[in-house]
Amino acid sequence: MPVEPFGRLDDDIELRKRLLPLCRLRYGEVWEDMRCGHKVGVLDATKLSEVAAFFEDQKVSLAIQDPPYNVVVGNENTSSLFKCSLENYVMFSRKWVECVLSVLADDASLYLWLGADQKEHFQPLPDFCF
Repeated sequence: MPVEPFGRLDDDIELRKRLLPLCRLRYGEVWEDMRCGHKVGVLDATKLSEVAAFFEDQKVSLAIQDPPYNVVVGNENTSSLFKCSLENYVMFSRKWVECVLSVLADDASLYLWLGADQKEHFQPLPDFCF
């Protein structure tokens, strides 16, 4: 089996222990740049309450989304490189898309990158296009 060119956080326990203390945000926390107003949050993009709280009453004119593709990537088999059923992936996608739509302005643009597995009839792309 080919070897991954870089170490993986899910495989390298020592590397993970060394990096985690340097991570500044924990789940539920939001950092805001007071000068420019940019925000970064560690939230669940499928929970409308968390997305609504993050955006408050603001509507956005541009959303760029790069969700998990539901295709196994890389060459190493780990428990972190899972692939859920197509039905579960589409349910997950419906949730986060609804959350994105809830914060878009009427004339907003949505850009989306989504993988497609050519070995499985280019899924999940066809079923994602609901």
